[in-house]
Amino acid sequence: MPPPSRPALLLALVLSALVLLSAVAGATISLLNQPKPAWFALAFELTIIVAAAMGCLVGLGRFRQGPALALLCVAGSVAVGSLLGYVGDGRRLLGLNMMPSLAARELAAGLLLASAAWLVLARDPTRTLPPLVKGLALGVLALAAAGGLWAARAGLASIPDAVKLFLIVVLFLVFTVLVSISAHLVILAFQRGGVPKPPSGRGLGSPRMPDE
Repeated sequence: MPPPSRPALLLALVLSALVLLSAVAGATISLLNQPKPAWFALAFELTIIVAAAMGCLVGLGRFRQGPALALLCVAGSVAVGSLLGYVGDGRRLLGLNMMPSLAARELAAGLLLASAAWLVLARDPTRTLPPLVKGLALGVLALAAAGGLWAARAGLASIPDAVKLFLIVVLFLVFTVLVSISAHLVILAFQRGGVPKPPSGRGLGSPRMPDE
């Protein structure tokens, strides 16, 4: 495997450090909350502290095996833990609205997820990016088609039911095909990033052909 992308690791390090600082502050606020500490939020803040610390180690290059998977776990812990802590303790701590903190955490989790994706895709961009771009383009096309159909729903009301049903079935099939191809291409991109490109010649241990 080629070495991990340094920009992706640096981004993961910066994001994880910021999340770690915010989680320490969040844990402190949870303990100082009045009239009683927000124990539910505190538990999730401690979980996020552990996850963010692991993200810092990934960013420092301490995880040579599976850094993308490690960042995926960090991003999930930050996103889910922040949301559950926010909902579980009334959305306010010490009289402060915690929505800005939640929004910043979810953004950080999304960027950590993007870093994890890039760690995989950057292993062989010439093989991973073409199917990824095609898959994302088809996904956008499918969403645009669905949005156009939703916007035109009022005009479809005047169409006879038989014609309307036919159009709905056809458009649904087109949407399903586009989404399926899009998902296949995106998965293919990550599969290519996770498996090294095979050598052009026959490697050691390859079975001999009958005529050899």
